[in-house]
Amino acid sequence: MNLSLNELTKMATQEVSFDETFFSNIEECIKYNSIGTLNWAIHTLTIIRERIDVGQKVKYNDIDLTSDTYKELLHEHYGIYVVKGVYPKMALKHKVYFKLENTENGMDLIYTGQEENKLFRWIADINENESLVRVLPTNVVYIRNIKLDSLTPFVTEHNSVYVYNEKTGRIEEVFE
Repeated sequence: MNLSLNELTKMATQEVSFDETFFSNIEECIKYNSIGTLNWAIHTLTIIRERIDVGQKVKYNDIDLTSDTYKELLHEHYGIYVVKGVYPKMALKHKVYFKLENTENGMDLIYTGQEENKLFRWIADINENESLVRVLPTNVVYIRNIKLDSLTPFVTEHNSVYVYNEKTGRIEEVFE
């Protein structure tokens, strides 16, 4: 049974007892990979958390939910992004990593779990404080300032960007 986003939100505000269908429907909605849908899911699941926090009886498969059991339930069904959204003060026991991937529609930020990955690769030092680095998925060149802990796009006089060409080892201007 597929429920609409509005129906699921209404259920979150009114229902006392939830079953697997409710959480599966939200899980299905999240698969659309839209930040709006993710934020909606977090909002809806937060409604239930807030109800539990103020002492309302909320059940899952006829078992009373506490803050801890609800958090465990969320961990079973959703990724850390959603759980952390519902419990923003929750401390993570590990670092969480993402990577950028080129797609037809632009860049996607992909959750990689605990697997560390490099987003930038060093090209050359300009001086003791600055170096040139490139973003791996796009090869766009940035100036990294170590003292200021900043990244600035390396922009041409034509307001274009520079891209690192791996085959030639050169930095080339890209006109758009």
